[in-house]
Amino acid sequence: MKKLRFLFLVLGAFAHFATAQNIYIDKPVLAGKLTCFPDIANPNNYYFLPNKLRLGVGADGSPQFSFLMFVRNTRPEDGATTAREGEGGGVVHAVVELYISDEEKKDAERELKRLVKNDQAVLLGPVIYKSGTMSLVSSIASKEGGYSKVVLGLGPAPVLAGNKAAVSILLNKEGSKILWETFKTPTPDMSFSFVMDIGGYRSPIAAWIDVNFDKLYESKTIEAGLKYRSSSGGGGNNGSKSSSGGTPIMLDAEVKLMFEEMRQTGAIKVGGPQGDEKFEEIIKICYTKMLDMLFDSANPNQQPQPDFNSMLSSANQINNSTNKKDTTANKGGIGISVAYKFKQVRRTGNFRMDLNRSMSEQLKVRFDENLGKINCPSCFRQINLDDPMFRQRGLMVSVDGMDADQFKKYVNFVGVSMKKTHGNGDITSDEVRIGVPEMEKTGNLFQLQYGWKDEKDAQRDKWLQYQYKTSWSFFGNQVIESEWVNTDNFTINVSPPIRPVAVDIEASPELLKQQEVRSVNVKFYYNPGNGERMEQINVRADVANSNTASRVEFVLPDGKYDYEYEVTWRLSGNREVKSGRLKGSSTLLYVDELPK
Repeated sequence: MKKLRFLFLVLGAFAHFATAQNIYIDKPVLAGKLTCFPDIANPNNYYFLPNKLRLGVGADGSPQFSFLMFVRNTRPEDGATTAREGEGGGVVHAVVELYISDEEKKDAERELKRLVKNDQAVLLGPVIYKSGTMSLVSSIASKEGGYSKVVLGLGPAPVLAGNKAAVSILLNKEGSKILWETFKTPTPDMSFSFVMDIGGYRSPIAAWIDVNFDKLYESKTIEAGLKYRSSSGGGGNNGSKSSSGGTPIMLDAEVKLMFEEMRQTGAIKVGGPQGDEKFEEIIKICYTKMLDMLFDSANPNQQPQPDFNSMLSSANQINNSTNKKDTTANKGGIGISVAYKFKQVRRTGNFRMDLNRSMSEQLKVRFDENLGKINCPSCFRQINLDDPMFRQRGLMVSVDGMDADQFKKYVNFVGVSMKKTHGNGDITSDEVRIGVPEMEKTGNLFQLQYGWKDEKDAQRDKWLQYQYKTSWSFFGNQVIESEWVNTDNFTINVSPPIRPVAVDIEASPELLKQQEVRSVNVKFYYNPGNGERMEQINVRADVANSNTASRVEFVLPDGKYDYEYEVTWRLSGNREVKSGRLKGSSTLLYVDELPK
């Protein structure tokens, strides 16, 4: 099987801490073995980063791990006498736990009190991850001698309830061979690498960022990305390479290089303290904010196969380049993180971003774990798929594109229907309903199934083909049903046709005070597909040490970013100033300047 597809299931924080956390992400404290972040409202409270992994253990004490290597017999191509190898691949299934021991937490809390010189400091619980990506990594012998890291699998890690991640990864033939061989060694090298997002706030910095969008869009990379998005109906992916005629998704390292080019051309200008660590921090903030404006995260599993292979190849090229530049031994990393695609929105004119205020932001954190030797002979199997006993096919189904809180907020359930037309004309149907209760029970792992009817199903390529469709039920009595999709994929990753959009509302406390503003109310009007809705948020400006940065989230059809908003400033003396309804599509909105 030449296709690589990944099914990444439940990666969680802990369910009883699933409320919003207002933390300073730029004030981490390394206490013992844990990284801790302070709460904004209460300086005594801290949250720790759950970044330790271990392999899950079943009720019988056996490791929750399996590696199935498979082969499918193939006929020789025209003109060839024999086929030297059949097609094949492998399936890795593992349950990994995010685990912090009570002893580690107690040690960290004692160290935290000492470091911050506060006997009242307490660790309330784990930081909640918003989203992330995951890769499966191993080592192979390099031509230059020694070993180099190679990315075997890459994809999203949806964040759902629970502290376990059930991972099923479908590998191609080469990846399965590498992994099988490493498990023959006394010290197998198979690592899971996570790059996760946490949300919080950043302290004010005396700096600014100027963006000239007209000049920015002169970049050939951005121009090509927007053209591809337009020609593919918004469903393609973008970047610098493509083997399918378009522009594929871009990896994190490629996007950073593109932004450096923008700074060199003057499309992006950064002002602030030069030549010190603060300026490096400002550059990172600039990169994060520009990502929000120009890109969406891309799911590798939903890309066309040639683009996906190109992306995996790019990940290894970047990794090799990173390793060559790093002459120190084993810094534990490989040079990959997240994939992005261009937003189909074109902005014009100049834009200034003032960093001298509290800003909501997402921080990427990374952690890796080598699972080491797995003493479980029954966990490893090799099979030939042409054995008649395997003429029954199970299809893995999972929901992608929303974290747990978003799913609970917007979705009643999604129904996935499968239809298989057999060689004799008979039809096998199966369906599954996926809602929050079902996710919590099964860990976002569902199955559909069909079997072998008779000898008219003997052509395996045709027998592997089937159809599926989705029916999404959203709150507000909105139902969106897809057309039937033809595929032969081992997994079905279903993504909602509407996506959450986050808009940051920011204001300078000094400017609000000068204009006698006590509070700001912002109403957002949006249409998710079944009529206009409204979300609103209030920003207090008359309370000491109040945080004048907030974030509002609502949903729009996938690929659409337009909304309307109205700002109401409440001034001293019970006065009000209104902006009227305005159109917008930006992910950042300043509300500290009253209309003249």
